[in-house]
Amino acid sequence: MQHGNDKSRGRVRIEHLFNAEEIGVSVPEPHPDRALRIFLDAASPNGHIAIAPRVSQMSKGVLLLQAVEGEPASGAIYIYNRDSGEFLMVTFDGGDDDNLTITEFELLVREYGLLEYAACPDLINALTQAPGNA
Repeated sequence: MQHGNDKSRGRVRIEHLFNAEEIGVSVPEPHPDRALRIFLDAASPNGHIAIAPRVSQMSKGVLLLQAVEGEPASGAIYIYNRDSGEFLMVTFDGGDDDNLTITEFELLVREYGLLEYAACPDLINALTQAPGNA
């Protein structure tokens, strides 16, 4: 999915990362906090601990900033589709997708309307299937 040519970081892309079952999470997972903890453990680089300093949970999806504990400019944005169990990565044409601070995350969430995609993950599928909107 691509959207937003005129934004600060160019187009946003929301791409499949993996399915929850691949990391041992039930689909649908009745406890999203458990799914996120397993995801963070799987995303932890060697010798570091992955944390989620910002999490927005909705009935259909979760938007989160994943970062390395103690490294404030190490964040990346993910969406967890609670219905399908799919974890998605949010990237931008402007690059530097995995060195975000909390402030940058909050600005990007507002600018790109990222909460909408977590609230209604079907928007992601609809846009990827509609070439005219890419």
